[in-house]
Amino acid sequence: MSNINAANSSQTPFQTLNQSTPAKFVKENAGLSAAAAVATSVIAKNVADHSELAATALKKGALPLVGAGVAVLGASMIHDAFAGGNDAPEDRLMKIGKATGGGALMLAGAEIAARPFGASPLKVLSKAVLNPATGAVLLAAPGIGAAVWGAQDIKENGLTVANAAAIGAGSTWATVQGTIGVMELAGASSKLTDLAFKGVNLVGGASLGLGAAALGKEAYTQVKEGNWDKVALYGGGAVAAGVTSAHMLGNATGVSALSNLAGKALKNPLLAGSIAVVGLTGVAYVAYSSKKTEEQ
Repeated sequence: MSNINAANSSQTPFQTLNQSTPAKFVKENAGLSAAAAVATSVIAKNVADHSELAATALKKGALPLVGAGVAVLGASMIHDAFAGGNDAPEDRLMKIGKATGGGALMLAGAEIAARPFGASPLKVLSKAVLNPATGAVLLAAPGIGAAVWGAQDIKENGLTVANAAAIGAGSTWATVQGTIGVMELAGASSKLTDLAFKGVNLVGGASLGLGAAALGKEAYTQVKEGNWDKVALYGGGAVAAGVTSAHMLGNATGVSALSNLAGKALKNPLLAGSIAVVGLTGVAYVAYSSKKTEEQ
């Protein structure tokens, strides 16, 4: 008995609800439960049509209670999604799906509960999203999430092309959207536009630099394994990302020599190819030297 109580105490509210007798009945008798729900709605409508008191009671009492229940169910789903469990990729996807579904239920429940009293949370949310400044901040959120995931993954697994891409794309996207939001609020003055240009170049350049490092690391791994076709692919990507990074960082910091040299490399295939060959030779030498050291 104590083991059962201990197991129950470790469950989230959503898990407790999901394993309750009513929930199990609905899952095991889905067709009958759906028919009963429709029948209940028909009965309620007919009662409301013939009684103003019943209609008021349903509208001002039962409907808000149903909405509140749906919202609580959504909140419990969100809580359950982040309350622990395995951190495997498939489990993460399940958590994201459950949290998304819970958020939708919370919004739907709040709308059902508030509508009888002349309020609409969805209208308030839509106005906020349609506001350019608020919309930009909301649009920046996925980028921030991607960058945070990338940073955590680097701590756990080291620098990879995947987490570098997540940080790079995420932080750049968030910066662009945040910049749009600020400019919408403050107005697009020449000074603010110049500052925004430098900010986006700084974040984008740093992100591409991180990507270049990840690609270079992967190229080094392929050199050690003798996969020269992949070496060319990753090495070429590292050089392209590195040169573009230098160009953007030069624009951000005002170091014209850096931006000019990188700009020339981007426009001159021969110069870019020469940089790639020198870089590839350096990577090959490091791999060769490391292998000889291991053999001794």
